[in-house]
Amino acid sequence: MIISLKMKLLRGAYASGDWEGVLQMDGSSTLEQLHFAIQDGLKFDNDHMYEFFTARGERSRERVSFDDENGGAYDRTIASLFPLPKNHHLYYLFDYGATIFSTTVTIGCSA
Repeated sequence: MIISLKMKLLRGAYASGDWEGVLQMDGSSTLEQLHFAIQDGLKFDNDHMYEFFTARGERSRERVSFDDENGGAYDRTIASLFPLPKNHHLYYLFDYGATIFSTTVTIGCSA
């Protein structure tokens, strides 16, 4: 099943303006594969840590994280995340902290 992921830049340290895009991926793709697709699409160098998480908002304390430290990015498929709980979103955080490409993307799904 192909899933269309609508992405919108929420903030970025060196973002020069608003950005939105749609990425289509097979639902059986892992979050790690999604990470590489986003990195390739945005021409990033994949040289920093990253994390996906589900939450009500990007700053919510209550969140479920999927990253390379807990192994969630390697095993979790995109299709297994959807539908998300009510009022929740999937977020992608790359190069977090006080580094150059601090980028957060929210992802919506339509099959």
